[in-house]
Amino acid sequence: MILRKSFLSFWKVTDKTVSRDCNGNLEGDIQDFMVWSSVLEQDRFSMMLQGVQVEFNEWRKQSSEQSETFRFSDNFIHVDFMTYLGLYLAIMEQNWDLRNASLKNLACLFTAFDRHNYMLALDQAHEMEINLKTKKAINTFSLPSLTAMTYYLPYRAEILHNMKVKLDIESGQSVEKLKVSSLFVDDLVCNLHHIFTHATATIDQADSLLRYWYYGSEDMNHYIQCFLIRVSDISVKQPHRNRRNLKTFSSPKVTVYKQKKEIKDNKTVISCLRKQIAISKLSSEPVTDLDQFLALPRAICDAEGIPLKGQKSLSLHQFRSRYPDAFLSALPTETGLTAVILEGMFMINSNPAPQHKTFGDYTKFIFDRWIIRSYKQFSASEIHVVFDHPNRHGCSPKDVERSRRDSSVQATDSAVLSSVVHKGLLLPSSWRSFLANRENKRNLVNFLSYELLRLALPFFIDGLCTVITAGGFDDDNRDKALGISSLHVGIVEFAQLSANHEEGDTRVWLHASQTAASRVIIYNPDTDIFFIGLPIVKSLRKSVFVQTKETSYEKTFVDVMRFLSLLSHDLSVQGIHDIESCIQMLYICSGRDFVSCFHGCGKKAFLDGFYQNAQFIASDLNLSTLDETGLCSFYRLVASVYFAKHRPAFRPSASISEFYNTTELGDGLESHTALVKVIREHMWERIQSEDNMLPNSDALQFHWDISCWVAKY
Repeated sequence: MILRKSFLSFWKVTDKTVSRDCNGNLEGDIQDFMVWSSVLEQDRFSMMLQGVQVEFNEWRKQSSEQSETFRFSDNFIHVDFMTYLGLYLAIMEQNWDLRNASLKNLACLFTAFDRHNYMLALDQAHEMEINLKTKKAINTFSLPSLTAMTYYLPYRAEILHNMKVKLDIESGQSVEKLKVSSLFVDDLVCNLHHIFTHATATIDQADSLLRYWYYGSEDMNHYIQCFLIRVSDISVKQPHRNRRNLKTFSSPKVTVYKQKKEIKDNKTVISCLRKQIAISKLSSEPVTDLDQFLALPRAICDAEGIPLKGQKSLSLHQFRSRYPDAFLSALPTETGLTAVILEGMFMINSNPAPQHKTFGDYTKFIFDRWIIRSYKQFSASEIHVVFDHPNRHGCSPKDVERSRRDSSVQATDSAVLSSVVHKGLLLPSSWRSFLANRENKRNLVNFLSYELLRLALPFFIDGLCTVITAGGFDDDNRDKALGISSLHVGIVEFAQLSANHEEGDTRVWLHASQTAASRVIIYNPDTDIFFIGLPIVKSLRKSVFVQTKETSYEKTFVDVMRFLSLLSHDLSVQGIHDIESCIQMLYICSGRDFVSCFHGCGKKAFLDGFYQNAQFIASDLNLSTLDETGLCSFYRLVASVYFAKHRPAFRPSASISEFYNTTELGDGLESHTALVKVIREHMWERIQSEDNMLPNSDALQFHWDISCWVAKY
């Protein structure tokens, strides 16, 4: 009741004129109680608070600790609202210090809610400038002034309309509506909820609404350091700026594109339903199944049949949050030999510097940047450089992905094409266009495979480091691994490393298993490297680190052996056979280069679904087996993901395992096919378009077959 009266008192006193004598007091913290008591010392607000201030603040503190909803409202009234009120008083009284203090706090709010409308609200904060232009436009009929007023008035009218609608001012029921809300009831609900609709906030909504000030301050400080101050010290880690789309209780904005897409999908569904009903009447058989209406499952491909692409790098981010001890910023000190394996296809993406004129200059640059630096940084005894060797085994998943990438790349400038790359050849004007041509890239790899060894011969003449290149030869040394070492004179073959791997991602692990070093460091930012090696590393008796980031101010290493140890001791996956292969298959079937992602279900959704239902998915089955058992496990995995996404549709079942056990589905593969069918039927009334519908069992089996093809490859 005290808070309600305080709130109403605010509205009664804010339109009064404030004495100009209080300017000195307003130079302090605008959220301080004593500042406002001095500003409003002659008003009813300050008189009412005398004698009850301590008890009132204690009540606020206790209520904020008990209820997230009360804490949010209290923070808005006593922190955010004071900032807006301070700006209002500064405008009315022309108080420059109070204006700056208010805008400083408002900047955090505008940064937190980084949206177009909130950026426009920054102009509203500078109302003294807007008022000046508006008054000038009324008194002076010039084109600039009238233009300014034309842009300002519709925006101001829209703001006022929105405020009236939200506060229900026009109906005069705003105070009565506040009385019946859940904000002032004695039985406080702990979780954050909407005080009028009583809708409970989701985890993302609660995090956004309770921590928006922290997010705004953090992002504003990052913006100041990155773009205003421009920190020049490269040893200081540059803050990473993400555009945050904070979740609130407001309804999501429906775009015109989305509306058109829904209308088109609805027309397609209606047309298919009419045909299905017509066939049912003609055959005198009832409609018993909800088939896939479109020719292609839209959840895993677009209308043209192109697989959906997702961010596969998010997988490592999720594992980093679950097993943080396996992710290091620096390597631990170890005795023994160290081998560094570099993925050559990533190395050649380094753009030449302006001073590099020929391919000889560029090769020296690559040698110094990658080989010499790795030798000095890790005291390496072996350095391996591996390249891709495409088109070695006929049609492969990578060939499909290359064809897709080539179709999206513009034709390469013919002036940079050359069948032979040599030291004296001038570099092309556009390095990206040069690499976009597959023939150019292969010729460059052939040249670098030999030239890097020639540069290594005089530099490592003392034999302290062995340098090996593989995968980049098309002549008599095809499929061979060549290198230099202290045991031989000149360039020799390393027979134990010779292989016909098409992908450098798999060749890396051959070199890791065959090296004599006790510590192996693999550098490749591609997430595939890590998941390919999971089933392999457990059989290696050496320390293996995968470096996923290398900058002047940040380095990230994954201790693979430590990761496997944490994974094996995770209580969520206890009792699951061959958990490393299961995680690898989970990564493949949830979407990667040549396997489609699921619309609206990213890597996080699949990982959460697996860990929450690991025993149901893989205890009596095995996701890693490429047979019917693995297909049934995959059906359970996908069912778990869509069950979690549409949980209200499956009440009263609390979990996918309970839903599966309480539904008559049959046995074996038939039961899992029926499970997919039943889930599709329960989802039918909840989805808005075909994109959100779980693909039928036939489409999922085809998706599984592709995943198995990739796993074998």
